Amino acid sequence: MKFALSLAKVLTLLFWALIITNLVQPLRQPFNHLLLAAGAVILLLHLFELWLYRQRLAAATKPAWARLQTLLFGVFYVYPLPALPAPLSAAASLPEVNPAPSAVTEGNSAASGSSASDQPPQQELKLESGNA
Repeated sequence: MKFALSLAKVLTLLFWALIITNLVQPLRQPFNHLLLAAGAVILLLHLFELWLYRQRLAAATKPAWARLQTLLFGVFYVYPLPALPAPLSAAASLPEVNPAPSAVTEGNSAASGSSASDQPPQQELKLESGNA
């Protein structure tokens, strides 16, 4: 995986070099505009990644260097970074509630001879429609 990410970074650098070369010495007419459009789209995507991973990049040892590499390489730089610990949500801080044990279990239904009439009746949920 490390080799694939390194290869992707090298190809990304070649792409940016091609974009800069196209700005200095434009290619023929249809390729000139296509390369500029592709460069603009990739730049916008990398700016979006800067915004999306801003907390993860701020937690890096050198945040400015991490932002620059994200701007150049995009997700190829961000992918191997360690994830931030998940924040403690309100649902995770609630105490666990144990469900009530069922009246019939595998062990006592056949061995004790209990029948369905020995069990308390279960309530049914009735939905009433608003159309009367």
